[in-house]
Amino acid sequence: VEFTRRQLAQKARLTEADLEEVSRCRRPHNQLGFGYQVGFVHLLNRFPKQEPLELVDELLLFTAVQLRIDANLIEHYQQRRQTISEHQQRITDYLGLRRFDDRARAELEEFVFGEAMRLEQTSLLVKRATEFLAEERILQPAETTIARAVAEQRQKAREHIFERVAAAIPPAMARRVDALLVVPEDANVSPLQEIKANPGN
Repeated sequence: VEFTRRQLAQKARLTEADLEEVSRCRRPHNQLGFGYQVGFVHLLNRFPKQEPLELVDELLLFTAVQLRIDANLIEHYQQRRQTISEHQQRITDYLGLRRFDDRARAELEEFVFGEAMRLEQTSLLVKRATEFLAEERILQPAETTIARAVAEQRQKAREHIFERVAAAIPPAMARRVDALLVVPEDANVSPLQEIKANPGN
């Protein structure tokens, strides 16, 4: 995924508080790596993968320019896996982030279910789910985890809506609606298909 300069400026710019936190790292390569990870979280609401360190070139250069540090120093930082992990824990505490645990999963599923009661499109539900996680300061899990939660809650919402509609239909009307699905012996299609067919003229 590539990001424009405008997207980076809007989401990944280091704040004064970020810069102060970065300054606590003594060596330039650690300052660069720490600042890069902070910008990564701001941009994607997750940490970069560690082995090897996941690099977004545009973000790395953007961070290096802000810190006035040579971007090539990231190569030295990449070799320090323990430091990378320690920095991620520091950033989690500093930004008040939450890991995606069972509690967060339940909160996400509840939110997606509510959204699925009014939205049908899967891609829009995924977008709303990622926005919810960012708003609640919950680190985003794998994309497959979000997709699975959306699919499950979307199906539950559809079943819930169907049950509510079915319960509200009077028995006589329900029998007439069911009859629309039955193909008569002297016909090739059901009454429902006849209703749906395009007119001849």
